[in-house]
Amino acid sequence: MPVVAYKSEPRATFRIGERTIELKSPSELVAWSYQRTPEVRVEGSELIFVGYGVIAPEYGWDDYKGLEVRGKTLVVLINDPPVPDPGDPSKLDDKMFGGRAMTYYGRYTYKCEMAARLGAAAVIIVHETGPAAYPWSVVVSTWAGENFSLDTPGRNPDFPTVSGWITLDAARDLFAAGGRNFEAMKQAAVSKGFQAGVPRWSRDVSGAQHLAGRRVAQRGGENRGLRPQAERRPCDLQRPLGPLWVGSQASRRQA
Repeated sequence: MPVVAYKSEPRATFRIGERTIELKSPSELVAWSYQRTPEVRVEGSELIFVGYGVIAPEYGWDDYKGLEVRGKTLVVLINDPPVPDPGDPSKLDDKMFGGRAMTYYGRYTYKCEMAARLGAAAVIIVHETGPAAYPWSVVVSTWAGENFSLDTPGRNPDFPTVSGWITLDAARDLFAAGGRNFEAMKQAAVSKGFQAGVPRWSRDVSGAQHLAGRRVAQRGGENRGLRPQAERRPCDLQRPLGPLWVGSQASRRQA
């Protein structure tokens, strides 16, 4: 079974008016690409805030509302929209996205899948420990180091060219530089009437990728991998590409 081991070293620059902001990896930004090339670039891509990035017909919810995002970089919030219960605003509405339970619409994989399906060039997820249910250190340990994927031809249909996370503080700084208040726009996103598309900034992202092919065979429950011109060592194909949940739904914290 052919497997590719890869490690991304991203560089991201945001241009907001006359100001240029560069985020540091991995303290402010973690990003990766499933394109198997030594270098991946997304240049001059306009950033668009799309709230929670959800299209859920069963809830009458559409954060995109036909917005053209092809070639854009989407900025998206993690988790489901925390819709208040109309009878008791101190609680979440159990009829909308499972209340305090996280649905698949809240998972980072869904955010990436929607970005890819709509033709976006990149997606940036704003990390918050409560809604994500894991701290920034988990993001770093999961995606900033060496990862593995099957060596299949063509692009990965479930991810845009570049996927990534930024810290909450970095998101607040970017919104403020664009004359917007992050908390106000986050609150506006908890509504069916939310309109995606502002603020808009330009972003360049590039990164080197260290790639190594492996042929992996499974023997007696133990996966062993051979890196060309390198030492033989165990290769755990069960390593998650993201945090794993116990049970069918994950508990969601209210901020």
